[in-house]
Amino acid sequence: MVASVFQHAVTTFWAGGPLMVPISVVAFAIWMIYFRGYVRLHHLRLQAEPSPMEQEEIASLLDCLRVLVAVAPLLGLLGTVLGMIETFHALVEGNVEMTAKLADGIHIALYTTQAGLVAALPGVFALAHLGHLRRAIDKVNPIAGNLQ
Repeated sequence: MVASVFQHAVTTFWAGGPLMVPISVVAFAIWMIYFRGYVRLHHLRLQAEPSPMEQEEIASLLDCLRVLVAVAPLLGLLGTVLGMIETFHALVEGNVEMTAKLADGIHIALYTTQAGLVAALPGVFALAHLGHLRRAIDKVNPIAGNLQ
């Protein structure tokens, strides 16, 4: 049972084509940066005077998270374009296997679009949550208010 679920997950992953790897890396990085930012913000909340280096680290983490959240759907869009190009190549060839090639191209386009959006959405919520934590720290600790 577990083996068949794993096999289905692997098959589904690779059905999206080669762009599924960078989309997965971006999704993983979004989660890692979110967790690091969450821990750092809670650490800052406990300090009386956060250092400028700690403030800069939080600002850098948030900037990096913003970039990754923007990149994930763009990778999905690139996958859509590549899938549609593959679909049009199948139309131009016009051979017996055309239906299968059309389906493959559309399949790649849809999977990568979905993967890019799925990777970006948690990042949007992570940015909102970390921003909320940062604003709460700014209210409690005016010295930390320099976090831009």
